[in-house]
Amino acid sequence: MKIFPGNEPWVRLLVLFGILAFINSIASVFHYRMDLTDEKRFTISNPVKKILKNLDDAVEIDVFLKGELPSGFKKLTGTTLDLLNEFKDYARGNVRYRLLSPDDLIPGSDRTYADTLTSLGIIPINLTVQVKQGERSQYVYPAAMVHYRDRIIPVRLYSGTKTIITPSELNSAEALLEYNFADAINKITNNRRPLIAYSTGNGEPSGVSTYDLVENVLRKNYDL
Repeated sequence: MKIFPGNEPWVRLLVLFGILAFINSIASVFHYRMDLTDEKRFTISNPVKKILKNLDDAVEIDVFLKGELPSGFKKLTGTTLDLLNEFKDYARGNVRYRLLSPDDLIPGSDRTYADTLTSLGIIPINLTVQVKQGERSQYVYPAAMVHYRDRIIPVRLYSGTKTIITPSELNSAEALLEYNFADAINKITNNRRPLIAYSTGNGEPSGVSTYDLVENVLRKNYDL
């Protein structure tokens, strides 16, 4: 039985191209990552799926990992984009993302994205990059900005300061991606913050440590 109609090479080549084009079109619509880790590190959790499915407006995410980067940061970039592709699928199009360079100018201004990242407290990593002319210094911002309506929240993709990511640091950074993005999306789309109280007068801790807890942790996430 003949699989291809005729024995002409061009016919078989045409059929092969057609099959490849069909596979590519399917792959562009459906994104799937096979998770072989025991702890299912690359499987979107049900609470995060619920957050994404309940979005009532577009969330736009700018990832600032575009350019010539060391292999560790390139892998982090790939993992981040894979995750956001899945977020996009579960959010039914309400999650959009772009890969940008921190040196790009913000549309309609003479400021770069790096200026905004710095003002939001994102500290860059100073890398020494090999180029044809020798070496040059390059600042890398392993971060993203989550936009929702008129709000912005920065997300750190790598919290270290080293110019070379070790395998263990890379694994830790990748493991936190889902939580960091989901936490930012939940905070930026939630119009009501939880109300909590901190009681005093019965031996509760106070002083500098309590002040740091209240001002730098609790007030950021709760009405206190």
